[in-house]
Amino acid sequence: FYPKRSAESSEESSNLLGAHVDGNFMTMLWSDARGLQVPDPSAPIDHNDVAGVGIPTVGTGGVSEMLDQHWADVVVPPGSLLVTIGQGWFQSPAALLGPQVPCPTRHR
Repeated sequence: FYPKRSAESSEESSNLLGAHVDGNFMTMLWSDARGLQVPDPSAPIDHNDVAGVGIPTVGTGGVSEMLDQHWADVVVPPGSLLVTIGQGWFQSPAALLGPQVPCPTRHR
């Protein structure tokens, strides 16, 4: 579990893990508070950028650095289970049988 953010932490410093894609098949996140962010539809990034990023992309720099305004909060009802697709999805039969997903979920 991630530690709770302190009231004194700034928005920028409160990002505990930089933008990245997960290396596993999928990640399940229990939603009990705001925190997960994904690229906003206006972000200067496409699925080819994400697919070429590699693992991990932690911190700043790298392919298609994005400003804070290009990130959107994932808003769901408390207690929801969120699922993100990782790089492992594309090495599994699920990539052929499941929904067509162009790239892993980049998030922070």
